Amino acid sequence: MGKTREDEVRKERSLFVIKSNALIQKTRYELSLEEQRLLLYLISKIKPNDEKLKLYEFTIRDYCEVCGINVVAMPNMYNYMKTTIKSLADKSFWVRLDDGKEILLRWIDKAGISRNSSKVAIKLNDDLMPFLLELQGRYTQYQLLSVLPMKSKYSIRLYEVLRAELQDKTRKEVTYTLDELQERLGITGESGKSYRSNPAMFRKFVMDGALEEIALYTDITASAEYLKAGRRIDRVQIDIQRLKDAQAMSNTLRAERELYQKEQQKPTATP
Repeated sequence: MGKTREDEVRKERSLFVIKSNALIQKTRYELSLEEQRLLLYLISKIKPNDEKLKLYEFTIRDYCEVCGINVVAMPNMYNYMKTTIKSLADKSFWVRLDDGKEILLRWIDKAGISRNSSKVAIKLNDDLMPFLLELQGRYTQYQLLSVLPMKSKYSIRLYEVLRAELQDKTRKEVTYTLDELQERLGITGESGKSYRSNPAMFRKFVMDGALEEIALYTDITASAEYLKAGRRIDRVQIDIQRLKDAQAMSNTLRAERELYQKEQQKPTATP
């Protein structure tokens, strides 16, 4: 009996996202949930023996099925894909190297999309090769499935940051200044002004939800303690723990169920 499309989707979701820790820990960028999902989908297509970044081709429907996007509930997927690809391609960011030098990088080198066939072709920028290919030593890997059900862009970023900190350990405690953690999560510029000026809002609307989603879908769990200097919170102490295999598998199954429910969800009628 041949493989079904459901089998193929499950296989694609189980692929690993692998990044150098420098790309996670020494960069400051802000991407939307949609942009992150597309980027991680592309990174998951990189094979361990790849020596260069390739032009990755896929259909819009394939992408939606893997990412759990309900095509019926979002009928104009062509424009959605065009907008997401362009916004990701327009983003640039700085990465700090070990020698203190900073270089400006972009995510996408070239992209194309066909209205007739609904095919998409995207090539990641070659400047990303040292951070994505033939990685030795300090890198982070996780299953694409772990982040697909997440509803907050901060959940994905926080998970990557904490996963990179944990590495091969089963438990680790880390402390960030409030400013440092917010920068790592991409809380910068005007869009993050209210969170930066109001630690209580940052805790309630960013951290609480992100920690909950990490505990629900990934292979780690984490708790945060907010430390004050005087009357104001200025540091966040985070206790990170790797889940046991049975618990991590339970989260994997939960992520699969969540995506299935999203796929089956009927669109809400407009009054």
